[in-house]
Amino acid sequence: MNIRPFAFAGVSILLFSCGGEPASPSDEVFPDSVVAVIDVGTYPTGICCDQQGDRVYVAETGDNSIAVIDAGSWSYKGSITVESLPRKVCVLPSGEFVYAANHGSGTVSVIDTETMQVIRSIPTGLQTDAICALPSGGFVYVTNAWDDNVMVTETSGDTVVDTIAVGAFPSSICASPDCEHVYVACTDDHRIDVISTESNTVTCSIAVGRLPHEMCILPGNDYLYNVNHGDHSVTVTDLARNQVIDTIAVDHEPFGICALSSGEYTYVYVALKYMQDNLMVIRAADRSIVATLTVGTYAQAITSSPDGLNVLVPSQGDGSVLVLE
Repeated sequence: MNIRPFAFAGVSILLFSCGGEPASPSDEVFPDSVVAVIDVGTYPTGICCDQQGDRVYVAETGDNSIAVIDAGSWSYKGSITVESLPRKVCVLPSGEFVYAANHGSGTVSVIDTETMQVIRSIPTGLQTDAICALPSGGFVYVTNAWDDNVMVTETSGDTVVDTIAVGAFPSSICASPDCEHVYVACTDDHRIDVISTESNTVTCSIAVGRLPHEMCILPGNDYLYNVNHGDHSVTVTDLARNQVIDTIAVDHEPFGICALSSGEYTYVYVALKYMQDNLMVIRAADRSIVATLTVGTYAQAITSSPDGLNVLVPSQGDGSVLVLE
């Protein structure tokens, strides 16, 4: 098993209460300790978990491959060679197929998770960057950053069925749990475009902070959080109105973001790119920063496990994935 021993079982943790006084650890329950470090490969950038809780898939940009992690034992199971510079990865809700966005070759690789082999390559566009699947599993949406568009692929035949013009340099994408909308971070236009999945058209644009990037939607489909690495902030958008309701200042340049429910609260984790990859933990109920965790080196994307028990952090500096519990 490629689980590396480590000496920092207790990572550096700062806890805060709403009023700024130190909070008792019993006040908050969320993943905050590193329980495994898994060697995967060179320059891991994208990560996703299957909904069954069995496997984790990691885009290894430096190795042109997708690493597979067994979520039961937190062990490395091997890698699947794809095309040039895979950046992001998603898995269908059924767990049967994985889709990898290949930034360098302008393609999407389709992987059969039973055979662990690439079964198809779908041409996309220039700088294929981000990818997501609808929770229904019927369609995959992928951004082409230099083409300023989003391509829609029907998963039943892996055929491109639509191309949607969006704002400048779409760098991140996510789908609403109800399958009705897809949200696209248009980095160079400092906005998020909202796509109706019924018509595959942009229905509105939401102005956020400077250089928005990664996004996550809270459980319940009520709020979207996105990081703005141009002005060191996190924007909170009310999805019922498509209106920004808050901006949270963070330290240094935020890059990755994910959400999970733990105990009675929902938490949002924010990876800070140039701060020894501190993870800032935001309590969604009052949008206050309740902890800062010092883990990893240079995390660009993070995710949470389907059961909400773990946060997974690709550490690009040493080619590993850290598991928090």
